[in-house]
Amino acid sequence: MSKDVPIALGVGAISALLYLSVLMGTPGALILAYLSMLPIFLIGLGLNALAAGLAAIAGAVITAAVGGLLAGAMYAAMNAAPAAWICHLALIGRPDGRGDTEWYPLGRLLTWLAGLAAAGFLFAMALGMGYEGGLQGQLERLLDDLLRQFMESRAAPGETPLELPSLAAWAAFIPAVFGLWWILMMAINGALAQGLLVRLGRQRRPTPKLTTLELPPRLLYALVAALVLAFLPGDAGYVGQTLAALLAVPYLFLGLAVMHILIRRMPGAPVVFVVFYVFMLIFGWPLFLITGLGLVEQWADLRRRLGDNDNGQEVE
Repeated sequence: MSKDVPIALGVGAISALLYLSVLMGTPGALILAYLSMLPIFLIGLGLNALAAGLAAIAGAVITAAVGGLLAGAMYAAMNAAPAAWICHLALIGRPDGRGDTEWYPLGRLLTWLAGLAAAGFLFAMALGMGYEGGLQGQLERLLDDLLRQFMESRAAPGETPLELPSLAAWAAFIPAVFGLWWILMMAINGALAQGLLVRLGRQRRPTPKLTTLELPPRLLYALVAALVLAFLPGDAGYVGQTLAALLAVPYLFLGLAVMHILIRRMPGAPVVFVVFYVFMLIFGWPLFLITGLGLVEQWADLRRRLGDNDNGQEVE
């Protein structure tokens, strides 16, 4: 392991620099910041979870030294530590009794991501309890300040700024949207890292097949509980709505698994795949339909009815 320490420290430094690019004003900084998890996934899935943990610690220390303790804590909590933990889980394997290795399944990895996003939201809610209006009130004031600064910058000298509209409704959606985006970015960075390692022949485990995705039943129970909570008034309903949105994300991937099976049977499947994803990303609303398809799949086992022959095992 000692020979991996300098590599891990270097990877942590690269990850921290990508994350700090926003503070440095680097062109394309937002994209670089989104890729700050990629180096940790690369070393974790290519070497081991301990190397990923060392890289995460190094990145957090460098981020704190350059950007301050708050930036270091945010980097560690939102990027480095979750990526290292997912690498640890992804490399868990056990003999399957047939001479192969059965790896930690993709469905449980996605469930962990949704659970971590939900835990982060609940932690933020707890922190916001000490402020007027709680977390939602804090977000509304933040949006108000940003909008006021924008409108003042666009107003002519001496011109009276227009009355600001209420942003309470928008503030309510921020935690769910942010959590959804975080889950997707974690999944994309992990997939990119695995794809690069496969091309280099350095992967530690086989690449999971999306079409064999299976979600644990208890995730559905948690989603139903969140939906019930969402109908309550006040903060309880707000918490339920946000948790339901976050816990539904793995079912988006399950719906995509069904769509992959359908599309790959069509003539010109590669072109259809491109059109499907471009249409979905441009318009956005198909995401809700695909998530609904995933919920139906959990109950109806559509892939089996479609005659899918994948056995759902990820072995090597």
